[in-house]
Amino acid sequence: MCRDVESHQVRHLKLDVRPGGRYEIEVKTPEGVTYIGGGIYREVKAPEKLSFTWLWKTVPEKPDASIQAGDSLVTVEFLERGANSTEVVLTHEMLQTEESRRSHQKGWEGCFDKLAEYLKK
Repeated sequence: MCRDVESHQVRHLKLDVRPGGRYEIEVKTPEGVTYIGGGIYREVKAPEKLSFTWLWKTVPEKPDASIQAGDSLVTVEFLERGANSTEVVLTHEMLQTEESRRSHQKGWEGCFDKLAEYLKK
């Protein structure tokens, strides 16, 4: 979970990384909208796998077709690929609309772009 847009401010409010533990992040936009993302860790198997539910809400509430009413499920797998490489496979399931799928894809791709920039340093 990262800042994929430079103008957004991101805070991790809660990270209880264990099965059944909760997490919550806050993303503030320059337009004054705050997105709160949160969920529950379903599986934590270091260093191989992390699975958690995902749900966004906005403050103040605003119509947004990319935000769905129910939880979705994110699974991140870390696969060793030699001594100095790891393949990261992210699966985001249970997204209810095409708009939600596109929006989440854009966000996750932005996070992976930021990770690639960081690893190049």
